[in-house]
Amino acid sequence: MDKVIEQRARDRMLRAKAREEERKREQEEYERKKEERMRIRDLGTSEEPTPPSATPSAEPSKTEELLPKRNILKNSIFEDKEREERRLKIELKRQQLEKELLELKKQEEEAELRKKRREEGRNRGHLEGDAISSSGEHQDRTLEEEKRRKEQEDEERRRKETEEAEKRIAEEQEVERRRKHLEEENRRKVHEEAERNSKELEAEKKRKDLEEADRKRKELEENERKRKELEEEKKRKDKEDMDRRKKEQEEAERKRKEHEEEERKKRELEAEKKRKDQEDLERKRKEQEAEKKRKEQEELDRKKKEQLLAAQKRNEELEAARKRKEAEDAEKKKKDLEDAERRRKELEAEKKRKDLEAAEKKRKEQE
Repeated sequence: MDKVIEQRARDRMLRAKAREEERKREQEEYERKKEERMRIRDLGTSEEPTPPSATPSAEPSKTEELLPKRNILKNSIFEDKEREERRLKIELKRQQLEKELLELKKQEEEAELRKKRREEGRNRGHLEGDAISSSGEHQDRTLEEEKRRKEQEDEERRRKETEEAEKRIAEEQEVERRRKHLEEENRRKVHEEAERNSKELEAEKKRKDLEEADRKRKELEENERKRKELEEEKKRKDKEDMDRRKKEQEEAERKRKEHEEEERKKRELEAEKKRKDQEDLERKRKEQEAEKKRKEQEELDRKKKEQLLAAQKRNEELEAARKRKEAEDAEKKKKDLEDAERRRKELEAEKKRKDLEAAEKKRKEQE
């Protein structure tokens, strides 16, 4: 259970650390976008970055409420770009008209110069006209009048074109002035709107930072409370473990003493048993020795008795043997005498037979 609680606390701390790192990254991204926005705004355009949101919320945030305003800013930026393109086109057209106007002025100056030269030529012609015929003078005058009329018409046309060009240029300049005024007004409004949105975003960011700080503070307080609870729980468990170990030690000491007492009693019983066994063995040994002595004595007595009986029997047997031997000796002696007598008689008979055979053989030989 302690390991589970400690693991959960570690997991919460790791998640809080990951959220803090994520918030720092988002803050850095927001600061980077803010600097980029300020740089773009200094150049005449701006685009508000979305401030980072520390924690997702089910309710619509201030940033989500400002999204339409951001879209308005983007549209304003696109409109500024379109207006800038139109301004460039108008500027090119104005420059072209100014170029045409300069060209017309140059043509007017050239026409004026030609007119002056013609006047000078006419004056010189009047001085030299005495030599010219009247018909030729009339023809020249007619041509000169026609030419003058055409030049006047050209000058009138150029004058009207110049006036129209100047009028168009003035109108274009007025339109450009109004456009610039409107653009400046729009840019000012967009800038004010961007500033206001930036302030609102800053306020929203500060609010979220405060909420995040409050949340972190509460989380730290909660972590501190849980840490204290864990410490209290750990102290309680340590105390319980110490009490348990103390009880176990006391129980082990009690069991050890009981075991020692049992061992002592067992040793005493074993010693008593050994003593009794020794006494029994000694008693049995003595009894066995006494029994052995008694049996040995009985055996000795029996052996003595047997020896006596055996000696008596042996004496009787010896006496019987002696008598039997004496009888046998007498019988043998008798038989020996009889055998000796029989052998003597046989030898005598054999000698007689051999003597008779020898005598018979000798007789036969003699015969």
